[in-house]
Amino acid sequence: MADKRLSRHRRSSDAPNMRLMPRDMEILKTLAEFRIMRQDQIQELFFASRSTAQYRLSHLFQHDYVQRHFLPVYAGWSPTLYTLDKRGISLLRREYGMKKIALWDNENGHEFLSHTLAIHDVRVAVTLACREAGYTLVRWMSESDLKADYDRVQIPNDKGKLQDISLIPDGYFTIQTPHGNASFFLEMDMGTMTVGRFTTKIRAYLAYMKTGAYTQRYQTRSLRILSITNSHARCDNLRVSAESIGADKRFLFASQATITHENILHEAVWHGAGNPSPTALIPK
Repeated sequence: MADKRLSRHRRSSDAPNMRLMPRDMEILKTLAEFRIMRQDQIQELFFASRSTAQYRLSHLFQHDYVQRHFLPVYAGWSPTLYTLDKRGISLLRREYGMKKIALWDNENGHEFLSHTLAIHDVRVAVTLACREAGYTLVRWMSESDLKADYDRVQIPNDKGKLQDISLIPDGYFTIQTPHGNASFFLEMDMGTMTVGRFTTKIRAYLAYMKTGAYTQRYQTRSLRILSITNSHARCDNLRVSAESIGADKRFLFASQATITHENILHEAVWHGAGNPSPTALIPK
């Protein structure tokens, strides 16, 4: 007998029974890492179709493993968001010993949420690209991970005096490929940062890379900085600004609309500072 239709917003007192499958456990572990995800992001990672994703996530919601959140309707679309709920948290602690599970703070505001979900889009794209290429995503550190223990550098201000700058990327990740490991810092630009503040970040990265301190902390000699922007025009503007203060081909730029999991690693969609030709992150 087919399951009766369940509410998207409320839990039913007589929801259909369910048995947790290995995929359900992976979804819960992923939510613990991401803290909050759109339904389409979960679908891309775990399901072949939207209907299957909706069906399974509905059951996880009805049985208190996940919580649902709804954004206001925008352009005719209201994405469904998921976070861990009490039963999911309890299960992860019991089965995997995950004692410290960072929960989503709903009070951070819409701008912070949009920024976080945009970072997740990149992480999902990288994860899928690695999966399809047979690479290993060795490590992904989120902004909250990096904030817990961040580096500081000194750069001169407008008056020539040294000032301390906190270096906190939006993400750091390492991919293991047949060519060796490739490591990246991620900067997700939503168009709200002034160009002056952005160039200060670039100066901080240049100073940091000059010290070589990253080689000890991240155990890598190769490091590139990826800046993903909210428009093509913004992408060009930030790249030109970075070039004007000495950024080189280690600084790569792309727009959100350009990036997909099919092209993010192997296609020439990245525009390096000082490099007139677009390039790929990893040779095929």
